[in-house]
Amino acid sequence: MKHIIFLVGSILSGTIPAYAQNVGVGTTTPTLGKFVVRGTVGAVSAMFGDNSAGVSVMNSVPCIGFNYYYNGGEKSISTGFGASVGVFESTGQFFISTSPASAMGQGVPMPLVRRILIQPNGYVGIGITPMSMFDVNGRIRVRKTSETAGIGFDGVDNANNPIVNRGFIGMLDNDHVGLFGSGIGWGMAMNVNNGFVGIGNTKPGSKLEVRSNTPDVGVGRVVQEGAGAGLLVQSNGSLFASMYVKNFAGGPAIGTEGKVGVNTEAPNSTLQVAGSVSVAYMAVYDNYTATEKDYTIQMFLTSYKNVTKTIYLPRASSCKGRIYKISAQIPAPGNNEICFSFTPSIVLIKESGTDINIIWNEFGVRAYNGGLVNYKCATTSDGNTRASVKQTSITLQSDGGGWREIDNNFYEETFVIR
Repeated sequence: MKHIIFLVGSILSGTIPAYAQNVGVGTTTPTLGKFVVRGTVGAVSAMFGDNSAGVSVMNSVPCIGFNYYYNGGEKSISTGFGASVGVFESTGQFFISTSPASAMGQGVPMPLVRRILIQPNGYVGIGITPMSMFDVNGRIRVRKTSETAGIGFDGVDNANNPIVNRGFIGMLDNDHVGLFGSGIGWGMAMNVNNGFVGIGNTKPGSKLEVRSNTPDVGVGRVVQEGAGAGLLVQSNGSLFASMYVKNFAGGPAIGTEGKVGVNTEAPNSTLQVAGSVSVAYMAVYDNYTATEKDYTIQMFLTSYKNVTKTIYLPRASSCKGRIYKISAQIPAPGNNEICFSFTPSIVLIKESGTDINIIWNEFGVRAYNGGLVNYKCATTSDGNTRASVKQTSITLQSDGGGWREIDNNFYEETFVIR
């Protein structure tokens, strides 16, 4: 009876107005719904079940709280975890938030963490404000049901019509994860137990195994755009690195002993080339300093007399084993030129940073006048000595301590006409 008297009194006093069978709390015009509440406690407009894990209805940021409400901070309705769903009315972003920890009691601080955010354009983010249709901050786990776990990808044709199941990334079986394409099948697989990777092979037997069944197409290409090694094969163990290219005309073969063959599958030397070899050639017309990219260097002089040019080689100690082949194009004097009436032109060869004349030094390298020359004397009427000296090429190799002569084009003859 007391409850009925209170309700009737409230209606008469206007506390809970009735408007065409609508009920308003805090408003005399509840026209937007059958039950309208105007006003809040903190941010809470209504709460259902305040003596247990109840539900709150909040405004400011319109949302529904589960065992959660906002009044001077984020708080729990009862002991346990909480959550909320709502929308930022100014941006149109829909969110789902949960508490990472359980609260002990009512009115205990319980901060929520935003877990899912949906943009007005449909972008969905998990743990992040999305910048694409599905954006995840963290890892994703895909579990197996009746088929192997993974993610499938569709495509479109030129007319923008869908093409289903164009690709797949996921488990091939319980031991291999890989890439699948509708036109090729499983193109790549990795054994999850030992890390062996196969390309064109789903059961690799080594760290990297590449196979191709396409005729006249290589299994790989390495293109070096900048400085550095395009392809480096290295062994850190006691054995040499091994690489072998089968049925590839002109391809290199590197045996387990480090022997390299070109155009041969069974090299018998450190380097065996079954075919022609091209080496660097450099034509020079003035003093020149050889580099590690040079092999044949040819000096061209404009006159047979009164010209001296120098080719500088690196210090032998810096390039043990390196070979240079050096030649000179020097015009010869005419037959009627008197032998000793001019200073013959000469090409000197020295070590960089020194004044050591390499081809006339303690290593016994022969040379005329310490350089490459092309010099001959004609016979004179008084019976002078006829001299012919010619050295227009020499091959030198560094032994780490100096430059050694290993070949030359040397000719010298002296006699008297009687």
